Amino acid sequence: MDPAFVAQFDRSHPTFHGGDPTPVGMGGTKVPAGLEAQADWQSLPVQAEPSAPVSYGPEYDMVFAVRESLGVLKKALTDISPPIEALMKLKAKGDASAEAVAVESEKKKSAISALLALVENFPEGTEFAPKRDVIRSVAEQAQQDFESPESFMDFALLVRQHTSKIFNEQKALLERLKQIKKAAAKK
Repeated sequence: MDPAFVAQFDRSHPTFHGGDPTPVGMGGTKVPAGLEAQADWQSLPVQAEPSAPVSYGPEYDMVFAVRESLGVLKKALTDISPPIEALMKLKAKGDASAEAVAVESEKKKSAISALLALVENFPEGTEFAPKRDVIRSVAEQAQQDFESPESFMDFALLVRQHTSKIFNEQKALLERLKQIKKAAAKK
């Protein structure tokens, strides 16, 4: 550690508190030089709590919820490949412990379950209902045992394509949210 840094906290060292021996006042009665304007800080008004969030209407709320759901789906898709890859690498080693394989298998099952739980976030009859098929398809493919790195890479590429598409959809929805806000501001 830097000796100069340590010395500033040593009460017996001449550079303690920058060499200023003046004790620090307590209770707000003494005001440091340069802060005289804030001398009466105790009488300043307490800042009000932030106001309630502004509502931009049901369309905004619906678009916001869909965008959030897409973000959760994108995260779930991103989380599905690592345990599959780790499991594949453990099996390729050959000397992996059964416990390590079981741990990674459980992570894989959890990731698939988390993905499948998102189906309900995309109701039938909405423009994002096709995401239900994407979720089911990816979950089904994730359940297989990937025997070769090439088959896993194909799967990982498919997942990456879906996450990229979701990113672009989120971007479009963000623009829609901004338009709704602008329209509300003009009223």
